[in-house]
Amino acid sequence: MKYVQARDVLYKAVNTIATQAGTRVIWDHLASSVPGEMIPWIRPSIIHTDGRQASLSCYAGTMRYDRNGLLVIQVFVPAGGQSGAAYETAQYFVDGLQAFRHDTVWLRNIKMVDVGIDGAFSHVNVSANFRFDQVQ
Repeated sequence: MKYVQARDVLYKAVNTIATQAGTRVIWDHLASSVPGEMIPWIRPSIIHTDGRQASLSCYAGTMRYDRNGLLVIQVFVPAGGQSGAAYETAQYFVDGLQAFRHDTVWLRNIKMVDVGIDGAFSHVNVSANFRFDQVQ
């Protein structure tokens, strides 16, 4: 699996969870802006952090490489009367990531961190370490 394929797998999982939660997604890698209306929304991003050769080559010259990174989902919910809504939305993503299963991309250390008020929104981050192998 290559980096772009891992990104696509993770973003597809996030999009599936967001669709089920009825939450708007502002994609980090696209030129989107903060929604004008006061609705819950998320901004996912992927940070590739580490990679290393994980094997010696076989007789055919094939080698395995470990690839690691961090998936961060910023959750924004209008501040004010919906004090628990940011936590509820973030918990939906925590549960969805914990249920995520894929043959070649693995998630671990899934957590939620309260950031606080960010402008007109309550802000909570959900993050997960991910790992995949690249064989070539």
